[in-house]
Amino acid sequence: MTRSLVVFLHGERVGVITRDTAVRFTYDETYLAAPNPTPLSLSMPLRPQPQSQRATIAWIQGLLPANDAVRAHLADRAGVKVTDIMGLLGSVGLDCPGAVQVTTPDQTEQAIAQVGGCDPVNETWIRDRLTALAEDESDWRIEDGHWSLGGGQSKFPLRLLQDGGWAVPTGSAASTHIVKPGIVGVRLLAANEHVCLRALSDCGVPTAPTQYTTFQDRSSMVVTRFDRVIESDGTVLRRHTEDLCQALGLVRAYERQGGPQARSVLELLGAWADESSRQRFAEALMANYLLGAPDGHSRNYSLLLSGSQVALAPLYDVASALPYDVEGGPGVFTTRRLAMAIAGESRFGLITPQHWMRFLSANQLNPEWGLQRLWELANKLPDALSDQLGALGLPEFTGRLLSPIAQLCRHTQDQLMSKELRRR
Repeated sequence: MTRSLVVFLHGERVGVITRDTAVRFTYDETYLAAPNPTPLSLSMPLRPQPQSQRATIAWIQGLLPANDAVRAHLADRAGVKVTDIMGLLGSVGLDCPGAVQVTTPDQTEQAIAQVGGCDPVNETWIRDRLTALAEDESDWRIEDGHWSLGGGQSKFPLRLLQDGGWAVPTGSAASTHIVKPGIVGVRLLAANEHVCLRALSDCGVPTAPTQYTTFQDRSSMVVTRFDRVIESDGTVLRRHTEDLCQALGLVRAYERQGGPQARSVLELLGAWADESSRQRFAEALMANYLLGAPDGHSRNYSLLLSGSQVALAPLYDVASALPYDVEGGPGVFTTRRLAMAIAGESRFGLITPQHWMRFLSANQLNPEWGLQRLWELANKLPDALSDQLGALGLPEFTGRLLSPIAQLCRHTQDQLMSKELRRR
């Protein structure tokens, strides 16, 4: 079992993870003494004492793939046990989510000092990778063992070159984009996610930029990483992020499985961020509800951290389940519930203005602002989705995606209108 790992942030040594009687992270004293240091996680405050095992493990888990089969591939390649999360992270830690890089002590100086490189790839190479994922969704093929991505869906990173081509980053080089083909058997899920995110952006909700691209005969969504900045000379800078599970020191993501409630997230944002982040989180809950998107759990929200500044990151991983629950029976999605309940209710179509008012008031958010924003989103989303679907040119999917969302948006507007009329 791996006994220690060295952690870097923006190329600067932050501290060490050790395994003795417990797995704990400890900040280096020199890092703590630096001006305005950025915490590795909000669950691991800047202090010389070792952090809790719970927070340390939650943080590590958020950097690794959530898919057990992917971890098994990774463990086999690295020659470690699949339960050795430190060993797994040490084998893929040079390009992690956010600005984090992790190495084993024996390779620290060389690995971080090495700039890394980029191996250009063509459409055929990308198409072949997508084909391999279609045949085995757990075959993420972490070829040189340097990168890691969280989540359960199949994906792989690429780097955009200045000439517009694509490359595979090597060594400690940073990727800039993530290619997500969707889930085998869930028709057009990548297109679904792309359209939902682009429509939300058109409605004024900050989202990760996406493209829906065909590489020869394989289509995929390509996401621009919000935790990367590409400068004019092509230099790629990392931005530090963590998901809400990491920030709260929890491993379980879904509320119904013991993960964070919306109230806990808003309390966290109230303690660390400004009011705009709290409003944006409430807005994100509204957006997931109106889209019938059930996967808005705490690992699918992230924070941007810089020194003492904390802000909610753009939305990502938003896709509607409604197209897959038709003709009298559920499809691949086994739930029609919002991942985080609103005043105790999570079922799509059953969250009323009264639920929203109680939720907003209980969390010190302005109910008048909240209901107005809910109305605006319900009013704008159907047209925004229609425009994005039209641009995509998938008429056979348009009705299945647009019709149930438009119905839910109209239902919400009717409820809001009835409430307003009763108030008059």
